[in-house]
Amino acid sequence: MTRYHNHAGFQISNKLLRLVEVKNKSKHFVLENIDEEYFGEFFKFGDKETKLITILQDSFDKLILRNPLSSNSVSFTLPSNVFNMFQIPYDDALTKRDLEEHINWELSVLLPEQNINDLAIQTIKINNSKLREGSFLILLTLPKNWIQLLNKFCTRNNVVLKFIDNEHLSANNLLYLQNYLLENKLYITVLIRENYISVILLEKNLPVHINISSYDNSNDIVEVLTNELDKISKKFEEVIEIEQSFVFGEPLPEMILKNIRENTGLKLISVDPFLNIKKSEKVTEKNEFIENPSIFSTAAGIAYRLV
Repeated sequence: MTRYHNHAGFQISNKLLRLVEVKNKSKHFVLENIDEEYFGEFFKFGDKETKLITILQDSFDKLILRNPLSSNSVSFTLPSNVFNMFQIPYDDALTKRDLEEHINWELSVLLPEQNINDLAIQTIKINNSKLREGSFLILLTLPKNWIQLLNKFCTRNNVVLKFIDNEHLSANNLLYLQNYLLENKLYITVLIRENYISVILLEKNLPVHINISSYDNSNDIVEVLTNELDKISKKFEEVIEIEQSFVFGEPLPEMILKNIRENTGLKLISVDPFLNIKKSEKVTEKNEFIENPSIFSTAAGIAYRLV
């Protein structure tokens, strides 16, 4: 019999550390812990490992001082713009080894200055898409030094690192868990951050298109989304009929949501990551977080991955 363990999910941004922890109580999962702590200084991805671990440790210590973890297993999401993302065609007939060689060759062309051996590579196979012929791969690459950094951090804190994921893909897990998605429909999901937007087109629960765009202020969001929908239509050479669209991340003012609806037709639905999970007493007391749950979507999405 499979036994599911307590699990803590952390979102790392350049400003803060967010926590969602679930606990297994009598074969039912309970939302045990939600919290956030701003970093003492800007968490600049690419800085020296020792500096980043120190910044991370300071916020982690403050979080667990307020609410000690019940979990030995932890996972992290990283910002979408830390990953490189590509789409490449591939042949279904390739053996596993030939496919690996094909991926490495494609990445050597796409990232000529990067040593491919220094990258962790996630592949998502897309087959039988109604949007385009042939099979293709979505590739996400992450420098392995990020895995090494988080492993060192976990070892220092006597916890076990389970998963590292792209923040947007992690948030999308909530749609599967809350049964929002129908297999034969298309969906748009949007992740809003302070200076960038990640857009994913889902088909058969798989991300057939991923793109990140930067913006300067909130008034630019409508234009960014309009341009992104145009790119998707041109990419797949047809007008895409979207069943529903969802938004994660930072809350948007109603005026901007209205402008998005009027200019793009997208009626963005904010997903509550805590909708279908029982909450512990100490969590229900944190009204400031419960009243604005969407900001915890990425941490919740990875916390709900069972270990």
